[in-house]
Amino acid sequence: MPSDELKVFSGLVATPRVDRSLDLGKKVFGVDATGKIVFFEDVSFLSELRALETPYEYEPACHSKAERNELWIPGLIDTHTHAPQYPNLGLGLDLPLLPWLEKYTFPLEAKFADSAFAAEVYPVVVGQLLRSGTTTAAYHATIHQEATRTLFSTCQRMGQRAVVGKVSMTRNGALGYQETPEESFRCAEEFVNWAMDQAKSNDLVLPSVTPRFAVTSYADCLLKLGEIANRYKCHVQTHISENKKEVEVVKEAFKSKNYTEVGLCDVKRLLQAGVKVGLGTDMSGGFSHSMFDAMRQAVEASKILCVLQSDPHPLSTEDAFFLATMGSAQVLKMEDKIGSLAVGRQFDACLMTSFSKISEHLEADLDMFNHIFYTADDRNVKKVFVDGKLVVGH
Repeated sequence: MPSDELKVFSGLVATPRVDRSLDLGKKVFGVDATGKIVFFEDVSFLSELRALETPYEYEPACHSKAERNELWIPGLIDTHTHAPQYPNLGLGLDLPLLPWLEKYTFPLEAKFADSAFAAEVYPVVVGQLLRSGTTTAAYHATIHQEATRTLFSTCQRMGQRAVVGKVSMTRNGALGYQETPEESFRCAEEFVNWAMDQAKSNDLVLPSVTPRFAVTSYADCLLKLGEIANRYKCHVQTHISENKKEVEVVKEAFKSKNYTEVGLCDVKRLLQAGVKVGLGTDMSGGFSHSMFDAMRQAVEASKILCVLQSDPHPLSTEDAFFLATMGSAQVLKMEDKIGSLAVGRQFDACLMTSFSKISEHLEADLDMFNHIFYTADDRNVKKVFVDGKLVVGH
């Protein structure tokens, strides 16, 4: 392989294994011109690193070495976030879901009928998520087809891997923020068809069918949206009920008694049962756009649940890291491409750095990983690569 087609990186790497354990250590790895990782080796001594240079035929100038206070991780994957709600971050979070939607969310999303507003907001959103280490995001957009196309094209242009859904809502939208059933089906299919055509030349971004949630949908509408998803073999995004009031509304709307109580999600039980579980920020239902915050919240929620259940084993930092990377890739059916740093995967990755003087005294690699896990924000993200291309940093 010619050296000008190969980029080589080395340094401390943290990447998940399929069993949710952590592969952590000094590594050297190479990325080819298509953005694929072609070798990934342990490096304990400089002599080993030099020995690898001959078979892979790369020049020292093509080798980027991480500093002692830096850590390579796979790109973070947000399996659920709302791009149009970014301007509402932190607003109304003391309210229950349904009043919050009516007072804050639906009025803001209705503004995306203005394509110029969408063109102003979406580059800010995508740029902020990339700078925070989110290389892949599954986005809910709004009911507006033109604005949703803007989000899709923005992700393509700025180099973020994404699944983008035009939201479908046929009832219970405040201030007229909803569609007729006919509009919903037609616009959903038009968007998916358009997006699939765009993906023929650039499959970094894919479409989804996106009924918002049961409260805003009729049963026959959900069935027809399902037919569209099956016809195009595309992703589906939606919400399940989040609180008891919403459960009661859904039970009344669909005349069903097959609903369980809600509360803290027992992620450990789901994983033990073989359920694929990812992690998302749910911006702006969640107060942060950062997957680092989402990982930390997952651990803390698990600790609370363990106290309630008298279970001494909450989710570990390694578990939460798995959920934000390989677990999320599995949920999106992208685990053959992303979610870990390994041979055959696309190079979606972040180079993290610690500015704290504490990191100078950390001897164990695991201490460095935990330090980054619990303290990092976008200021610690030095470089971000998606599909082998540098999209943040220099």
